[in-house]
Amino acid sequence: LEDETLPDDNPVCHQKAYDAGIAGPVMIKNEGILPIRKSGKNNILLTGFYADRIIAGGGSGWVRPFDHAYVTIRQGLEKLGKGYSVTYAKEPTDEQIKNASHVIISVGLGRRVEGENRDHEFGLPEEQEEEVRRMVSLSDNVIVLVHSGCEVDMRSWGDRAAAIIYGWYGGEH
Repeated sequence: LEDETLPDDNPVCHQKAYDAGIAGPVMIKNEGILPIRKSGKNNILLTGFYADRIIAGGGSGWVRPFDHAYVTIRQGLEKLGKGYSVTYAKEPTDEQIKNASHVIISVGLGRRVEGENRDHEFGLPEEQEEEVRRMVSLSDNVIVLVHSGCEVDMRSWGDRAAAIIYGWYGGEH
């Protein structure tokens, strides 16, 4: 049954989704790199499979949000303004990684891997796993954002990341 009295694009629901998205992430590790303070010295490098796309699980976890109600990690960081120089690179060079004040890599399982009625590996997809290992081998300032509805194996890179944030699936905001 559908409640016809509630509009699909409801501002009250958008606010609740936003509030849940802000409250949901869990900081697993922080070696003093967070929060990123406003500074003229910031040179933030953003990369990773989920840095500039909708983040959601598969099956019933896949819901396409209203276009105006969704902000990618890239869009959010780029709106920080003065004091936050953000460079987005799908495939950053070793030099970019080494020269960044902060390297943020957004990884996870997503609908390609995670959904109902199927099993999956405990770790990240291999290409993402390799990319995180590469980042932490080149920089001590790596912040790993993990998006998943379940646990993810971090043994090969977790001890070398400066921070790890479990972002789950943030929904429409």
